[in-house]
Amino acid sequence: MSRPPAKQSARDLIESKERINKLESENAALRRVLDNAVGTSQQSPQSRTGLDGTMSQDGTMSQDGTMSQDGTMSQDGTMSQNSSRKGSTPSALATSSSHSKDQQALIRRIKQVHGGERHSDNTVGSPGHQDVLVHSVDYGQGEGAAGFVGKRSEISWITRATRYLRTPADAQFDWHDEPDWLSNAKYSYFMDDEDVLSIDEDYVDAFQLPDNIAMTVLSEAFFHACQGIFNFVARDQFLDKVAVAMRRPNHLAWENREWLALANLVWAIASKWLHMAKLADDDVAIESHLVFYSRARSLGLDHRVQQDQPNIRGVQAMGLLSFYLLMNGSINRAWLVVGIAIRHASSLGLHLSTMDSLLSHVDLEERAHTWYSIYSLEVLLSEILGRPTSTSVADTTVPMEPPKDTIHHQSSSNEGSPETKAIWEAFLRRKRDLNQRRNFLSIGSAIPSMHHFNHNRLCTISHRIERSLYAPQVKTSWLSVQEYLNDYQTQLWEWEKSLPEELNLWSDVAVDSDPRAKITLALYHKSLEMMLHRTCLCKISIPDESAESEQFNLNSGQACIQAAMSLIDILPERPTMHEAVQLLPWWHLLHYLCQAMSVIVLELCLNAIHLDGYPDTLEPRILKAMAYLQCLATESKSSYKAWRIFRRLLSYVNGRVPKLNIADIPMEMRPPKSWTDGDETQLLEDLS
Repeated sequence: MSRPPAKQSARDLIESKERINKLESENAALRRVLDNAVGTSQQSPQSRTGLDGTMSQDGTMSQDGTMSQDGTMSQDGTMSQNSSRKGSTPSALATSSSHSKDQQALIRRIKQVHGGERHSDNTVGSPGHQDVLVHSVDYGQGEGAAGFVGKRSEISWITRATRYLRTPADAQFDWHDEPDWLSNAKYSYFMDDEDVLSIDEDYVDAFQLPDNIAMTVLSEAFFHACQGIFNFVARDQFLDKVAVAMRRPNHLAWENREWLALANLVWAIASKWLHMAKLADDDVAIESHLVFYSRARSLGLDHRVQQDQPNIRGVQAMGLLSFYLLMNGSINRAWLVVGIAIRHASSLGLHLSTMDSLLSHVDLEERAHTWYSIYSLEVLLSEILGRPTSTSVADTTVPMEPPKDTIHHQSSSNEGSPETKAIWEAFLRRKRDLNQRRNFLSIGSAIPSMHHFNHNRLCTISHRIERSLYAPQVKTSWLSVQEYLNDYQTQLWEWEKSLPEELNLWSDVAVDSDPRAKITLALYHKSLEMMLHRTCLCKISIPDESAESEQFNLNSGQACIQAAMSLIDILPERPTMHEAVQLLPWWHLLHYLCQAMSVIVLELCLNAIHLDGYPDTLEPRILKAMAYLQCLATESKSSYKAWRIFRRLLSYVNGRVPKLNIADIPMEMRPPKSWTDGDETQLLEDLS
């Protein structure tokens, strides 16, 4: 893995924003006098940035839109404790006195600037008409990503690039026009990889259990695969239940059906992951995930049936069900199920800090883990689909910070009983080549407990970006949009600076922990930077715009394309399906790849203006991202469809940018076994 490109373009962005901010402070006194004279007060853009809540001392969300000491966001919306948004230099940038002198010189040069960015609204940027439904939508059969797709989804970015590339080169192109003939639904790449209802639940034995070895492997595989992100169920308690089931299989009578339904869903996810990772073999009888889900449905856990007033275990089961549907490509079903889970969780008060003395420390931890697992899953689905979340960070007070005595590693959550651990490790090492065995020595060894905490912090930043930049009712000046971009970029930088060594991908300090944790966080960080700066990845035309504002827009667009390249650089070279699933956040790797590729294609549509007109630096990233899509496509209809869409777009791009060398990308590839003639007909119709 290589280091990401230099952050100079993003630093230039902050410098431009600080210069504009300084001008605002020069006029602040005059505005206050005018406001007092007419008996009114104005609300600054800065006061709106915290409209959807924040973190308090223990890592909980408070009302001012920020996170404080333990959280570690401070009142200015950054991670530091004493810098103000306005008129101050973010600590991430104040690296030398020479930088400060340069900044002061720039400020002096722009004191007299009065640009059109103060009066133009936010529709000049890429989000465009996000308050209007251009095409009526329906759910179809419920699979894939049918239905509404919002502006922050990469699906809408792909659609925008397609429209540009299919417009004649000599024709005038309106970046904000939404033609009737083109809809996001055509370029939704999500498909059901398999029919999850293909096995009739009426013809399975709901109480049949895997054999003891398979049950152990499946249980351990689930916690290994989730990488400490989705803590829907507590490992120790679950393994204790599994041990009871092994000793007394007949003990699981009808009154235990709720736990058994949840367990079958755990095993379904594990089975799917083991087969994707090429770890399932004939020596251990691992049944298909479809079998386990049919048993779960027979026990009442069914995406077609709404549960009536579930307890916390029922909420956990629905979270698992949503995650299972997501990994199968059934993203619309996943969205609906997680919404129901959120409603039930809030009905149980899981989003609130609890003072009940009858609840043990384990109970409190379970409630917090359940809430934030469901919350982070909804945020992820919101990012993919561009739909508004059903929760507000301001309504959440349950602490996300891990207990003080588990701050280093989740030892209790990684060791389990010696028997199950020994069986799992023996399974991982059997019939593997030497390289695989070496990889398994570190993967899954010890997941830092702060991994979950720092991932949730990124989720809250993503949530605030959605509410501030992509909400339908956001009506503000372009200058205010630039304020938001500056604020959230600062938060992302400060988040990165605050990471401990074991979670910092760029740290040179050797630590004995699972390397997947730092990779997952680094990829998510770059994904959010793309989502944030996508606003400026278009042609922005503002009458009488100041040169400083134009430079800010350019820097923001550069930050977007740099984030896309950095994300691809993080991925290991020469991908294979099983290695990608074992090392990377496999449940949304496709989302990250499509985000990065859509940003790259949009940049090529803009004649690489953010790369000084030289697209050469994009070529190796395009080849690498397409190679990843190709390797994932062997087992995934969604990945195959995404590969076909981007291969078509790259062919269009090559006609506009002939010096772009993509000859090494094949024109065709073999579809996965589950690809049907009907799938091919529909895809050709969508791409026509």
